[in-house]
Amino acid sequence: MKIIAKRYNLADIYAATTLCLSSVGLAVIVFTYSISPSAQISTAPQPSHLPEPIARHDSPDGSTHVINTIKQANPSKTTITTQSSRNVSQTHSQLLRFSNDSARVSFLAANQLDETQLIRMPALNLYVIQQSQALNITDGTVSLENQTYTALLTPTDPNYSSQWYLPTVNAPSAWDDQTGDANIITAVVDTGVARSHEDLSSKWSQNINEIGPTTSEGPIPNCSSRGLTLNKSCNNIDDDNDGYIDNYLGWSFVYNTNNVETGQVSTGSSATHGTIVSGLVGASANNGKGISGANWGSKILPVQVLDDNGSGTTLSVSQGIRYAVDHGAQVINLSLGSSSSDQVLSEQVQYAISHGVVVVAAAGNDGCNCMLYPAKYPGVISVGATTQSNTLASFSSYGQALSLTAPGVNICSTSWSLSNTTSSYGCGYNGTSFASPLVASQAALLLSQDHALTPDQVKTALISGATKLTGMNGLTRTDLYGAGLLNGMASLLLISPAAPQGIPLNVHNVSAQTTLPGPGYDAINTVCIALAPALCKVEATNTTTNETVLLGVANESDLFNLYWSSQTAQLTPGTWTIKIFAVTSTSKSLNRVDSLTINP
Repeated sequence: MKIIAKRYNLADIYAATTLCLSSVGLAVIVFTYSISPSAQISTAPQPSHLPEPIARHDSPDGSTHVINTIKQANPSKTTITTQSSRNVSQTHSQLLRFSNDSARVSFLAANQLDETQLIRMPALNLYVIQQSQALNITDGTVSLENQTYTALLTPTDPNYSSQWYLPTVNAPSAWDDQTGDANIITAVVDTGVARSHEDLSSKWSQNINEIGPTTSEGPIPNCSSRGLTLNKSCNNIDDDNDGYIDNYLGWSFVYNTNNVETGQVSTGSSATHGTIVSGLVGASANNGKGISGANWGSKILPVQVLDDNGSGTTLSVSQGIRYAVDHGAQVINLSLGSSSSDQVLSEQVQYAISHGVVVVAAAGNDGCNCMLYPAKYPGVISVGATTQSNTLASFSSYGQALSLTAPGVNICSTSWSLSNTTSSYGCGYNGTSFASPLVASQAALLLSQDHALTPDQVKTALISGATKLTGMNGLTRTDLYGAGLLNGMASLLLISPAAPQGIPLNVHNVSAQTTLPGPGYDAINTVCIALAPALCKVEATNTTTNETVLLGVANESDLFNLYWSSQTAQLTPGTWTIKIFAVTSTSKSLNRVDSLTINP
């Protein structure tokens, strides 16, 4: 058999181009940049119907509350105050739970408080009170820790490097068959993000119920007072009745606002954390800019639960998880942790898992058998960090609850700085914070392959597909490495897609003995136009033996179509999967799939 690359007339070219524009992606073009200290501020303009976010001081339940700013903690150490008596003395938000209304009344009377000092959080079954003096905890009242959570970042000065970690976890091979589905949403529950970053701005999951023309407008600040076209995204009305006003792009549970932009308060290294994590989850591919995320197609929901210093609380993180679940996330990444168990947060993690949401969390950066929470909670996919030599990173925490590991040293990703809010990139990032999103992105790929997967099935596939490392000494699991190193392709092979990826085509039955112009001369209904510096390649894989044959190559800008001819057979009798790719030096992107059965 032979493959013929054929030139077409204008009509053919038009039809071919239309097909190509509808395909998943034809080339992976990866550029890496280092942060330029002298870069000028460059803010990408937003569409007229998407205003700059405005601060909100109303909570989802209609009450007013304050989230205390927590001082930045050492990323490798999280100190939690343990309640040692029934009298609790703290200076930040107190979390209370009452057995009934009588218990609440008794508590208020014993502490000489009134109802207005209690702030009800119905979704969490909690009350919040701001009180610096010791509280008398009466019968029927439970005081819960409002613990501190920190971003698990071990910062170093960025330096230029390639994205070595993607081939290490076999991501390019996984992309052969799955590059992600826009219907799958991964929530980055973290610090704020660079909303207008060139590699992320098209990847955010937007709340369509809070975007679009409207005739209604609430009190100022609203669209009119800000000189904006009247739109649901700025009209100061909760158009979708979800308890959050104008939340067209996530929500900040640190500042109680629809503004998830990072750097509002501090411009320190932790302010970049959420942007780095988001880039690893799914920076845009094939756009000729910056880096390629591990998942090209899925969307990202930004939920801010940590302030610009990388610190948050039980309340902010728990609310963020709840929000992500209730707003369509199928995967939640938690690159944060605390050293003590937390009843309220544990409840929200289980709420997510029970609602079919995959929860992935970083193990911690203490370098000991001392994994952090929420990584230690049942059902969570907990992730440790490895080096470029596939050994456990010195800072990576480990333990019996560790699921698997992923690269977490010298990582490159999207970044943010005050002088460059739209096109900043950096390398040299270290931490389990950056191993976790690589696993989260792979979880989203598995769900893209089969939307019906449960969190347990996703976890099982990731663990079963993990590569066994030398340091595991032949064991299938160890406390240091969990099940081993993330392997994108191996885990994907464990998930059977409902249908072939790409645009469905005909199934061809060809006789190897037939001469032209009979059925042995058959054309696949597809084309490929490679964008420089990529090439189009065609491969055939025998579905029984897994034998792979390269059928042909087309140079850039050539329209590529397939023809089979029995006169010069390249394939033996059997059933073959035919795949057309656009290929770069580092990876290949699936464009079309066909099936060919050659009869004796």
